Amino acid sequence: MSFRDRPLIALKIEKTDRLLFLASTLIVVFVWVVAFRAYSMFPETIPTQFDANGKVQIWGNRKSLFMLPSVCTGMTILLAWLSKFPQFFNYPITITKDNAAFYYQLASRAIRWLCVTIPIVFGLELWQTIRSVKNNSVETVGWLWVAEPLLVLTPVVIAIIKMINKQKK
Repeated sequence: MSFRDRPLIALKIEKTDRLLFLASTLIVVFVWVVAFRAYSMFPETIPTQFDANGKVQIWGNRKSLFMLPSVCTGMTILLAWLSKFPQFFNYPITITKDNAAFYYQLASRAIRWLCVTIPIVFGLELWQTIRSVKNNSVETVGWLWVAEPLLVLTPVVIAIIKMINKQKK
C-alpha cells in the first residue's frame, strides 16, 4: 500500500507528546542563551570545524557561533511539523485502517523524541566549541563521537523494534 492509500486519522496529542514538545523548546532556548553568552566572551576568530583528531579544520568569525543554534532551531521546527504527518513515513510493516492509529502514534512519538535529542546534540557541539575557545586548546571529547549518533538513532531504533514486535503478536 502506497502512502497515498494510507488512512488519514487524527492523532491524539497525549501528555507525553506535550512534555516532549516543551522539553525540545526549552533545550533550543537554552542553546540560544548559551550561544549569546559565549559570543560576548569570545575573540573575533574562533574554531568552527574540527577533524576526527580534534584539530581545527576551519577558523571563522565568532558570529558563526550562531550557525549551531540556527540550524538546531530549524531542524527542530521542521521535525515538529513533520511529526503531524505520519502517513507519509516509511514503515517496516503494511499500514492498514486497523493498525494505523498505533503505528502513526509510535512514529510521531519517535519524531518528537528526535525534537529533543537533536537540540541536545547541537548543544554538545556548541559546548565543544566553547570549551575549545575557553581553554585555548583544541581537543575533542571522544565520547561525543559515540554519544551523538546514539542520541539521534535511539528513538528511531526503539520505534522500529516496537513496530516489528507488534507485528509479530
